Amino acid sequence: MELLDSQKVLFHSQIDQLQDVVVAQCKLTGVNPLAQEMVGYCFYVFWYLKFVFYWGMVIWAKLRGTGHSDFGINSLKGIESSKN
Repeated sequence: MELLDSQKVLFHSQIDQLQDVVVAQCKLTGVNPLAQEMVGYCFYVFWYLKFVFYWGMVIWAKLRGTGHSDFGINSLKGIESSKN
């Protein structure tokens, strides 16, 4: 149990040190570095989802047999006209 307690103390001291580093960076640069990390992660997620959506549309178009050049309004018109 003593080992676990000492690891807990070490862990909390490392968190305190990290907070001190973040505060110092914030004071030096005027920017919260963690906010920049979150923005970077949001851009990553956005581009990943865009990539997945694009290739999903390509596969969907290939399965429909229309190629992948008719994304957007024309492909929707084609779906509506095929229903009539």
